[in-house]
Amino acid sequence: MRSLIFALPVLALLCAAVVPTAASAKVRTYYIAADEVEWNYLPLGKDMIKGQVLPTPPPDTPGNTFIKALYREYTDATFAHLKPRKAEEQYLGYLGPIVRAEVGDSIRIVFRNNATRPYSIHAHGVR
Repeated sequence: MRSLIFALPVLALLCAAVVPTAASAKVRTYYIAADEVEWNYLPLGKDMIKGQVLPTPPPDTPGNTFIKALYREYTDATFAHLKPRKAEEQYLGYLGPIVRAEVGDSIRIVFRNNATRPYSIHAHGVR
């Protein structure tokens, strides 16, 4: 019985240490924009799977270059400077930025549509 009386307060203290407090919670702000870029789907002019050189497209076709929207992260609300990717995030290539947070944090996303078409953003898996 004595060990139970001692164990309950210790267990309560351990649980309190694990639960995030309001003081440790942060507001994490991300500045993300949809930017349009010209994207060449055949930059080398050949089929990279078969290794065959492809003929030049006729002038009455769209060709190999199209406008594409990329989601990119900026440093602040001016959207003037792209935020550089860390070395460990280089594998993401042209994928949009990863939004990170910890339990108890709030996420604030400032989204700017720099494109000529409507684009939006939706956070999957955030509660």
